[in-house]
Amino acid sequence: MNLSSYIISAASVPVAYSTEFSERVAALGRELSVVLGLPVRHDADMNYRAGQSLEFELQMHSPQRRKAVLIEVRVYVSAKAALFGLLCLDRKRGFIRPDQIGDQVSCKILSGESGSAIEKVRQFFIQKGFQEVDEELFQVKVPGALTELDGLPATVFEALFAEIT
Repeated sequence: MNLSSYIISAASVPVAYSTEFSERVAALGRELSVVLGLPVRHDADMNYRAGQSLEFELQMHSPQRRKAVLIEVRVYVSAKAALFGLLCLDRKRGFIRPDQIGDQVSCKILSGESGSAIEKVRQFFIQKGFQEVDEELFQVKVPGALTELDGLPATVFEALFAEIT
C-alpha cells in the first residue's frame, strides 16, 4: 500500500510531549463521551508512544458465540499531526478466528448500534479537523522511520501512535 506524503511527513515529526497535548486529548474525550453517551477513558501514557488514546467499550452480538461480546475501542490521537486511528480489541475472542494471534479485530466488522458509534467517532474527529489513518495502513512500514524502543523499521501505527499498546 502506498502511504500519503502527509503520513510520511508526520512520521518524521518529533513527538510533542506537552501538558497542552494531554489536556487537548482529555477535552476531546469528555466531548466524545457526551456524543456517544458512554464513558470514555483517557490514557495519557506516552512511554514509547507518539500519541495518546481514548477508550470505550461497545457490546456486539457474536455469531460464533451466540451471545454479546464486549469490544474495546481505542481512538489513538497522534502528537505529531492532526491524525487519529481506530483500533478494536475483542478480549473475549468472539469474532477472532481460532488460529489468530492477538485480539485485534477490524473496526469495520462492527454493525448496528456499534457501527453507528464508530461512525460517530469518525465524524467527531473529522469535524475537529483530524484526518483518519485507516487501520489497513497500521502495519505498513514507513520509509526511514525507526522505533524508539529498539531502532527497528517502524510501522505507521508505531510512528504515529504507539510502539507499545
